[in-house]
Amino acid sequence: DNFVDPQNQWPQYQALARFLAGEDLAASTVTTATVSTEGAQAFVLQNAERTLLWLCSDAYTIPAVQGAIDKAVRTALKSKQKLTDWQYTPPMLAQLTVTVNGLTDGNYTVQWYAPQRGEWLTESTAQVENGVVHLAVPTFDTDLAAKLIRQ
Repeated sequence: DNFVDPQNQWPQYQALARFLAGEDLAASTVTTATVSTEGAQAFVLQNAERTLLWLCSDAYTIPAVQGAIDKAVRTALKSKQKLTDWQYTPPMLAQLTVTVNGLTDGNYTVQWYAPQRGEWLTESTAQVENGVVHLAVPTFDTDLAAKLIRQ
């Protein structure tokens, strides 16, 4: 290892470790979920009792950031201004719904998590019928995660 340990990158993994604490990833399989509108992608790990969901904004990618900085540079050149203190902030995504399939019917606890801050957000319940659940997604800009735990 010539990057993580020598450059003390361990704090970068603290939020991920907090989210995955107590999870048995080997017991899960990769599945898919559907987001109601364009603007985000969903990734899922799932077993009979638990589902781990990660939503990532399409604007929170290297190509999106590169496009934004290219636009900012062109604008600065046209206006003959210096480009200083430029910072990229992805747009907020609101009123999304994510649909997860392949679940065991029943009641689930849904715990939303902010990966960038390493903070648990809200907790609610959801009813899975015919293996499907539709979740209202809290507003976010970069990424958002959730745990669905069968009650």
